[in-house]
Amino acid sequence: MKEMNPQIGRKLQIIAESPELIASIGFFRPDWPEEYKKRAIEAMKSDTFRRHERAKQIMLLFNIEKIDVITDDQLENTRKLQADYDRLKRKK
Repeated sequence: MKEMNPQIGRKLQIIAESPELIASIGFFRPDWPEEYKKRAIEAMKSDTFRRHERAKQIMLLFNIEKIDVITDDQLENTRKLQADYDRLKRKK
């Protein structure tokens, strides 16, 4: 809301914040060679990739801030939110 209307932003006060959530995830096929996966990940994490015009366009199009490898633990907040959503949706 603040981005849409800066005047409102000056009047807002944060009373609570949600935990960080992972908005999107990419996957590799299980049979794709490990060496290719490593090379692709390292290339996408590099500054060179982010400076490339096509990469900028893709990241802008999909609203991607950064590319990184995550662990199962880092997905926990996202899993909890999805579980709550599914539970509440079933109650309707």
